[in-house]
Amino acid sequence: MQCRLLWPLVVAASVLSACGSEPRDGGPSGAGPDAMTPIRATAIYTEALKSKETDGCVSALESLSLLASWGRGYEVAQYHLGDCYIEMGKTEAEPARGASLASGLKWLTLAANSNNVNAQGKLVEVYLYGLGVAPDSVEAGKWYLLNQRNSIRREIGAKDVAPDLVKALNQSLSDGEWTEAEARADAFVPTVQELKAPYPDPKKMTPGDLRRRGMIRRRPLESRAISTVVEFSGY
Repeated sequence: MQCRLLWPLVVAASVLSACGSEPRDGGPSGAGPDAMTPIRATAIYTEALKSKETDGCVSALESLSLLASWGRGYEVAQYHLGDCYIEMGKTEAEPARGASLASGLKWLTLAANSNNVNAQGKLVEVYLYGLGVAPDSVEAGKWYLLNQRNSIRREIGAKDVAPDLVKALNQSLSDGEWTEAEARADAFVPTVQELKAPYPDPKKMTPGDLRRRGMIRRRPLESRAISTVVEFSGY
């Protein structure tokens, strides 16, 4: 009789022990609090934007560079990194100016080709004024049209292209050049970047795998529902 009473206690203790082994800091089990997850990446991104706003671009470059290098899902970080390099390059002397503008063009193009609306708007200025690239009013017109057509503008309240920039663009392009810009915009096909983040692709994982790796948080029992992961995104 005593053994029969002990068995339920042993089983209950084992279950509680297993439940308690799940990380409470959002990190993978056994990997420690510094393990990278989308949740921690979002925190890094938030801090980087705060630094960019309060202390300037230089303070945010390291974090933005890390996130931008991860590709798919991090196009917004690519936009902010490219924007920083362009703005820095405007005030720098050579050779720093050329290096910054080239980096800005690289990251903005990656993001814009992945349909990031703000990067598309920034490339209007880049091509119109030849920042890191030979001036090309038709290409500037293409990116302006893509920016204006982008359906995400209505969903996220994207930045408007500055009125003085639109005025300068209209003054630079003839009717024939606008036709060419429209043809380039019509031929545009967004690209999908490879995900290079230091964690598995969330889209290929089960909810249990996601939870164990800290890629979604556990909810209290009374409010728990089917959990989904939202890949790092934002505009």
